[in-house]
Amino acid sequence: MIVRILIGPTVWDRLTAYSSATVKGILLLAVFSFIEKDKTLFNVEITLALLSLASIAVISHFLGGKE
Repeated sequence: MIVRILIGPTVWDRLTAYSSATVKGILLLAVFSFIEKDKTLFNVEITLALLSLASIAVISHFLGGKE
């Protein structure tokens, strides 16, 4: 997945790999926060999810007409 993010044949493949990596990171944080019973990590998960969604939307908007 890291290779796909760095090299990916197209920008859209890189964006998809980035999205997949952030989802896996959010799931990892969710499991860890459940095990540790830490509500602070839940807030971090929500923030990361919203930032990921916003960044993918912005990048898609600006690259939409280029390929």
